Amino acid sequence: MSGFIDFVENALPDGCPEMLVSRVIPSFMASVRKNSLQEMSGLALRMWVVDMLAKGIRITTCRRYVGTLHSFYKKYYHSEADIQDAFEDLKRDLSRPFDNPDPNNSVNLQMLGRLLKKSEKSSDWVTSNVILYLFYNVNASVADVIGMKFGAVGNDCPQVDDLVNGMRISPHSQYVFPLGQGKKRDAAIVRDLISSMHSTLRTIGLDFGGSFSRDKLASLWITSAFGCGISPQQIRSMVRILPSDYSFLSLLPHKPIAPCRESAIIKRVAESFNDKSVRWYVMRLRPGVTPDDISASLTDEDRVENNELTFYYPVKKEVRKENKKLVKIETPYLPGLLFFRLRSDKVGRFMSRIGEMAWCYRVSNSQDSPYSYITCREMMAFQRYIGDFTPDIEMELVSHAPSVKVGDKVRINGEGLLNGLNGVVRAVKNIDGTVTYTLTLSDTSYIKWHDVNVKEPFVEPVTPAITPKL
Repeated sequence: MSGFIDFVENALPDGCPEMLVSRVIPSFMASVRKNSLQEMSGLALRMWVVDMLAKGIRITTCRRYVGTLHSFYKKYYHSEADIQDAFEDLKRDLSRPFDNPDPNNSVNLQMLGRLLKKSEKSSDWVTSNVILYLFYNVNASVADVIGMKFGAVGNDCPQVDDLVNGMRISPHSQYVFPLGQGKKRDAAIVRDLISSMHSTLRTIGLDFGGSFSRDKLASLWITSAFGCGISPQQIRSMVRILPSDYSFLSLLPHKPIAPCRESAIIKRVAESFNDKSVRWYVMRLRPGVTPDDISASLTDEDRVENNELTFYYPVKKEVRKENKKLVKIETPYLPGLLFFRLRSDKVGRFMSRIGEMAWCYRVSNSQDSPYSYITCREMMAFQRYIGDFTPDIEMELVSHAPSVKVGDKVRINGEGLLNGLNGVVRAVKNIDGTVTYTLTLSDTSYIKWHDVNVKEPFVEPVTPAITPKL
């Protein structure tokens, strides 16, 4: 610690007001430590106030605490980088009325989990899934839900993937949520949907004090994000429209958040709420064991209990002429690696049953580390690549992480017209002109392959338009 923070922690002068010593400074220092701040700044002051409001401390108390600390600062401490303006700016912002988080949020969040038990036969099945989607995707609007079509879901989240896949009632379905699109005006659909959501939520025990809006679900998401350890700064950057009971987060500066980080936060909050999504995993077959052996070991009970279980073993197919006959030969791209799709809460039991035949990759080498999964979107891209392989493509398992890989955000640091611009890696070109792709299996294992020519239908535009292709 240094400067003012070190001063208030270790060198307080005698005769300071009792409230300053026993309440204000301990409250400020607790926020400083919690947020790993090293020096006094306008951000440190604002984080302190946000922490107080998030705990339910009234805005009048926050104003008094800030005023007390400011008076002490002016009387006893001056630095070369003075922050008098930061105090004044904060006090001016605190003149606005700010609510504390709704005290019903925690209970409502627990009750919301009851929607996960709804079956397709429930009369409010579609409404329940709309509610869950709006909860998982905190920035989606009701209008977004109404217009959302299959194939246009822009969120790489296992829970969202499960939900959307479950809504595909028929192969000809156009809209993810059938809400009478084309038969009613959007304004009428919005009005009816809000009413239906409120009714469904009341039925399972949620209490919103008699009124309901989309903001109520955003408020529950923020409550869950705080519970996951997501910092107030990141939450502020994540949520574009703050609900009224979390409007105090507007005290923090809004900073753009990288898409990969945004996706990670969305998945983290969704996982804390629902850890039973279907995902792709990878098992390593033990010597002498084949994918057919794994499949043959499944009992009828296994197939019923794990009805979503799917296997994928990528092979290259060749046709050879032997003794004037055409013979089909299948050679695995990755011998001994079997991909399988299963609900996350069932993986442990499944692997313990076939433990003598295979083991599943974990995030790290630790035995208590969670099983490492591949998102549905990554798996779809991987399968597309394999479908476009030519016979000469080779694939291998490596243990070192690439310095940059497809999907990484990077900044151009050098001379030229692109210097200083941010970009997204779409392909990694080697010195010899080949292109390298990787798929992460765990913290220490990666699948690598070269020279894949991706056809035009699989090429997607990058936004914003100024993002260069690397």
